[in-house]
Amino acid sequence: MKVIFIQDVPSVAKRDEVKEVSNGYALNYLLPRGLAVRASSEKLQVLEQHALQREREASKSLAQVSSWAGQLAGKKIVILSKANEEGTLYASINTQAIAGVIKAQLGVSLKAEQIELKQHLKTIGDYVIVVKLSADLKVNISLTIKPESHAQ
Repeated sequence: MKVIFIQDVPSVAKRDEVKEVSNGYALNYLLPRGLAVRASSEKLQVLEQHALQREREASKSLAQVSSWAGQLAGKKIVILSKANEEGTLYASINTQAIAGVIKAQLGVSLKAEQIELKQHLKTIGDYVIVVKLSADLKVNISLTIKPESHAQ
């Protein structure tokens, strides 16, 4: 029997995969548990339309990520923060604050989880921030933290 898998079934098939399985396995296990449905021509057509839609969305997402990479690559941002005379900040700079500054200064909306810090930013100085735009695309941004009192 030809079935379309609705959910991943370990060692058998992944979601949206079409496979030929034995009648007993389909009728006694897959169909009653809602793991698969019988593959009819209408359902196969709907599955194909969903696959095309996902492909278009992935393409659109890739274009947006590439655009962001161009906007962010090699850019510099500046954060003004209160610090003592030794250059230690009164409050460390976190990824949410950096995401806010990137949006304000560069016009790119990022989630805090996309910003990778090697250490907590607790002192005045220059840093390199890694922004993870996708699973395989990372961009470096220069960050300068200056004391508020010296800002002009």
